[in-house]
Parts: sequence; C-alpha cells; structure tokens
Amino acid sequence: MAQFEIRPMEMEQTAREIDAKINEWQASVNRLYQYVSELDTMWEGDANDAFNKTFAADRSKYNSLANLMDEYKNAILKAAQEYKIADSESAKKISNT
Repeated sequence: MAQFEIRPMEMEQTAREIDAKINEWQASVNRLYQYVSELDTMWEGDANDAFNKTFAADRSKYNSLANLMDEYKNAILKAAQEYKIADSESAKKISNT
C-alpha cells in the first residue's frame, strides 16, 4: 500500500506560492488592460469598437481564473489548519492515556 505524508508547512508554502501567482496574474491582466486603453486612444472606428467590446467581455473570465486560484489556495490552507488541529488533538489524547 502506498504511503504519503502530510506536511502542513509545505501546504502553507504552496498556498503562499499560489497567492504570489495570483498577484502576478492580476498584475499582468491590469497591464494588458492598460495597453488596450493606450491602443484605444490611437485606434478609431468600428473595428476598434468591436475589439473593445470583445476584450471587455473577457474581463470576467480573467477574474474568474483569479477567483478559482484563490479558492484553491484557501482550500489548501483550510486543509493544513484542520490537519494541525487533528494532529494536536491526537497528541493530547495519546499523552493523556
């Protein structure tokens, strides 16, 4: 039977790394929107309007990805915390016997 170890500190480190990636993602999306805004000042006409409409419609997708990553990070943190609590309670029970 396969064995695995749960290491809450590593789980918390993974959550911090995910959080950093979320921040990078959001910064990239913000830069992208800044570039589009700059482009908008140089480009006029129906093609520009269509591009801006399509691009704006995708904003919710970018935000959804960040939200999903945040939920994943929070799930990892919750699991690590629950493991710590269970481990502590088990240790107390063992020491009381």
